[in-house]
Amino acid sequence: MSAKENAAVGQLLELLEARYALRVLWALKDG
Repeated sequence: MSAKENAAVGQLLELLEARYALRVLWALKDG
């Protein structure tokens, strides 16, 4: 894996984590 690919994968994981966190927050908010 090249450094460029590593960076892309890292960004993708960060994005997924952020979306998952948002979904969890919304769920908690709704009760």
